[in-house]
Amino acid sequence: MYPHIVHCHIIHYFKKKPAMISKALIFATQCHENQVRRGSNLPYIVHPIAVASNVRAYCHTKNLTALMTAALLHDVVEDCKVTIQEIAQKFGEEVGHLVLELTSYPAEIEKMGKTRYLKEKMINMSDDALMIKLCDRLDNVRDYRNIEPESERAQEYFNSTREILEYLSLSRNMNSVHVLLSSDILRLC
Repeated sequence: MYPHIVHCHIIHYFKKKPAMISKALIFATQCHENQVRRGSNLPYIVHPIAVASNVRAYCHTKNLTALMTAALLHDVVEDCKVTIQEIAQKFGEEVGHLVLELTSYPAEIEKMGKTRYLKEKMINMSDDALMIKLCDRLDNVRDYRNIEPESERAQEYFNSTREILEYLSLSRNMNSVHVLLSSDILRLC
């Protein structure tokens, strides 16, 4: 039942979007086809769609199409064995570069620890990639808040998020969208 409802929502939501966004949605849906969102068992694609929706809600820029496209594709390299080169070929260099900036590397996470890794990665991201990453974090925090807010895993995620956002606020210039997103995320933690 859920996949059908999600599929209908996807079609309605993205019906009048630019072709590149529709193409990215189809590609991401195919890539994440047999994956489910941890905790809810909903099709995983609901997460990239939520991130793209957050981008649309928070970002008012000329390159919104590229940002929403990258948001839809932000997990395909990590989770689906798609290459950055494939993303760049299908969706252009700008989207490929954004997805590259958003992709985490398990060996580095294991070496540094996830929170430290993300702190270092996020202070060096472009403004656009950071905005997408914060939209991603916002959706993850919302999910934890809605599904299992008192779990140890959720509390660890909230603590890590607070630490990352504090570090960002002290370590890099953040534009007004970054500050607003950070504030909205912290309100949920």
